[in-house]
Amino acid sequence: SVQVGEREHLHPCRAALAAGSVDRCRWRFLNHSCDPHCRFAGLVLRARRDIAPGEQLTFDYNCTEWSMASPFRCGCGACDGATVRGYAHLDADGRARRAAHVAPHLRSPGAGGRA
Repeated sequence: SVQVGEREHLHPCRAALAAGSVDRCRWRFLNHSCDPHCRFAGLVLRARRDIAPGEQLTFDYNCTEWSMASPFRCGCGACDGATVRGYAHLDADGRARRAAHVAPHLRSPGAGGRA
């Protein structure tokens, strides 16, 4: 899922996964990167720069998720293998580097305590 609001997650493949039709779920090709090609603008995935045909689509989970239920060690190659845990866990420098593409629901006052 992708967090798209203060208490809202988008589950784009729920029906396909339940039906055992994972091949119909194009979202399975999205992955995390600390230097992503894409960003979310509400429910829309937008390119941040040109993407070559066949190139993997990536977005920064720290820019959509407040606090991840299942943190993981990053393997994107653009960082030192940092643990990806969500926006709530970024320091001031990490937030500043992502300011241009962080989701609006993470910028609002009182952003803490989200699901």
